[in-house]
Amino acid sequence: MARFLYVWQKDFPWDIRADKICRALVRAGHDVKILARWQHGTMPREYWDDGIEIVRVGFGKKSALTLPLSINPLWRQALQQICIEWKPNVIIPREIMLAEACAAVGKKLYIPVVIDMAEHYPGAMRDWKKYSANPFLRFAVHTARIPDMVERRAVARADGIITVCQENTERLVREYGFPPEKNAIVHNTPVHLFSDEEIPPAPPPNRIFGYHGFVTAERNLELFVEGFALALEDLRAKHVEHPETPTLLHIAGHGETLADVQRTSKRLGIEENVVLLGAYSHSTLPGLYAQTHFGIVPSVDSAFINHTIANKVFDYMACGRPVLVSNVRPMRRVIEETGAGVVADCTRSTSIADAIIGMRMMSQEQYHAMAKAGKNAIATKYNWQTDTQTMLDFLERFIK
Repeated sequence: MARFLYVWQKDFPWDIRADKICRALVRAGHDVKILARWQHGTMPREYWDDGIEIVRVGFGKKSALTLPLSINPLWRQALQQICIEWKPNVIIPREIMLAEACAAVGKKLYIPVVIDMAEHYPGAMRDWKKYSANPFLRFAVHTARIPDMVERRAVARADGIITVCQENTERLVREYGFPPEKNAIVHNTPVHLFSDEEIPPAPPPNRIFGYHGFVTAERNLELFVEGFALALEDLRAKHVEHPETPTLLHIAGHGETLADVQRTSKRLGIEENVVLLGAYSHSTLPGLYAQTHFGIVPSVDSAFINHTIANKVFDYMACGRPVLVSNVRPMRRVIEETGAGVVADCTRSTSIADAIIGMRMMSQEQYHAMAKAGKNAIATKYNWQTDTQTMLDFLERFIK
């Protein structure tokens, strides 16, 4: 039995990847603590959650003082204190912002550090709207490229790195010369497989395209709505679309571009076909998936998206829902390998429309074959049981 300290730069609960990893370690017989940021007035400094102890940094302090940066003495002190008192065998910082602080403490106390790199973080920051709207943040992220410098220093000091797809592993080798043998790929695969009873053998006459997740600029939902409007126009002209069996787009989630998506659907006159379901909890996802016939992940072609794979791609496959994905490297590779969906050029509304029309007019046989292909891929390869074993085998190499 070993001790693992998972360092998370936001409040906890909740984050699906942190939760999956930490619970997998506990199930394997290890002790786990999560060092997280205190951001909620009602949350205690420390508490236990089903065998995992959560310790919060900056309890009761203003958020400006608890910024998750390696240069923040509050975080360095908290890291050092918990490592001296608890003596973890491995420190696992999530992403790069606190990785260098973890490495400094780890080097001092002879504790290996393995970064859980769930995404290309500098690329993600350049995609997020808030780092473009604010002039100071835009300069820091886009011009000075400070996150890239932070990543370079973090990678150089890491004993190991866990990524979510082979494209990001290849990037670390290419850009930083990081040894591939010090890397493991642990996908964002679902913990639970969905039962056959939840999967329709074929979609009904009214077909629902569904998106579930953050509504932010890189998710490309505004352009998808434009393509959806073109598809509806074409389907109506072909007499495929009828008022009694409408084609709908369900968007579940919240984020900085939700209002933009709503304005776009209103401008195009299709607000009755675009249903905004609002925020949801992870426990309600199976019910939301049950209402969906096709999953969509139309993300932009960017450095961020080309080096990660969203949870929802695998979720849709596990549910037996054919998925429409943008033509970016990781998603294209998985969908072409498995036959679980359709790859489209999501940089153009006309191409999005063509993909929607093709899926809307798919025969029952085609739908069932695509749904079955997704479920088979999850059952045989892309599942959390397989990824858990990969993670455990990798982390065992660092236990002294």
